[in-house]
Amino acid sequence: MKLKKWLLGFMTFAAMVVLCAVCAGAETYGDFEYDVLDSGTVTITKYIGNAEKVDIPAEIYGKSVTSIGDWAFENCTSLTSITIPDSVTCIE
Repeated sequence: MKLKKWLLGFMTFAAMVVLCAVCAGAETYGDFEYDVLDSGTVTITKYIGNAEKVDIPAEIYGKSVTSIGDWAFENCTSLTSITIPDSVTCIE
């Protein structure tokens, strides 16, 4: 009986570790959240700052920023301008 409880506890713990690793969230760079795509390029998924003027970086850790995701600037009420680099070829 103790073995079954121990195994159940262990399996629950292992499942939680895997779930936390998968749901850990997006990577961050300054005030940006981003995802690295299969192509090795980056998409900006969210701006988490509160600046009036935002410059999107052309690269993040050596990877080219090529897209801006849906709702990346949702609820950014203080935002007045965004500078987008030439590397961005897609704005969702």
